[in-house]
Amino acid sequence: MPAGAVYVGRGSRWGNPYAVKREGGFMWVEPDGKHLVCSTNREENLRERRTEAVAMYSDLIERVSLDTVDPKIRHDDLGVWDGRIKQNVRAALAGKDLACWCPLDQPCHADVLLELANDATTASAAVTASDAPSVALAAPPEGNGTRT
Repeated sequence: MPAGAVYVGRGSRWGNPYAVKREGGFMWVEPDGKHLVCSTNREENLRERRTEAVAMYSDLIERVSLDTVDPKIRHDDLGVWDGRIKQNVRAALAGKDLACWCPLDQPCHADVLLELANDATTASAAVTASDAPSVALAAPPEGNGTRT
């Protein structure tokens, strides 16, 4: 892993709980996947299921930030996600390079995190929030905010 990069794959606080599963010619996203697909085009099917898993992750972050799910959702027993999730992503990951196991040419939840971490709207919300994180939101320290 490159120096200064933050690991965001499964097992980390930021890992995607939605995983692509395969058995024989079938692929699906677990848990709560909407499509069980059997296809002879494994590459296209895999890309579609990864896209679905990333969309589900993005939706989860949105629902948590709007408090439309349990406001203190346990995520992989490695931290509590709450209504400040977007500000917490910004505080922890802004300007950082993010590392995951997904191939760089495939959809990955790290792209969702990069977008949130480096979004000016999220940054201003964190600064103006009454319970803003104690982490300084100054200029990004190292890295260029990419997925590695």
